[in-house]
Amino acid sequence: MIAETAAPPVLQIEGLTAGYDKAAVVRDLDLHVEPGEIVALLGPNGAGKTTTLRAISGIVRPMSGTIRIDGTDIAKVAPAARAKLGVAHVPEGRGVFFGLTVAEHFRLGHRTERLDADIAYENFPALAEIKDRRVGL
Repeated sequence: MIAETAAPPVLQIEGLTAGYDKAAVVRDLDLHVEPGEIVALLGPNGAGKTTTLRAISGIVRPMSGTIRIDGTDIAKVAPAARAKLGVAHVPEGRGVFFGLTVAEHFRLGHRTERLDADIAYENFPALAEIKDRRVGL
């Protein structure tokens, strides 16, 4: 009998401490995101949400701990290479990529061909009407 091996978490953080200069903002964070799971990172201003995301995307170098994507340690992987693995940091602002269409924005967050844009179009019919329009122009 062959034992099935469970897929590793898509994101696994263990003992993450990160911050700026010598000031730790995030201390000893553990977080596991399983395939198909949706996770929200919530907290008040100054709680370390942005620092955590910057550490995951490689913008901030962790002081300690590990970050794995699909079981692969990405500690020494550059932000551009992390983006190719599906990990990227999009700073706040208008929240859009200029020149892309509404429909293309929906596809950005999906690693598969399956798309839930139809649900968004049902809930926000105005989006369906402009799905081929370029945004931010």
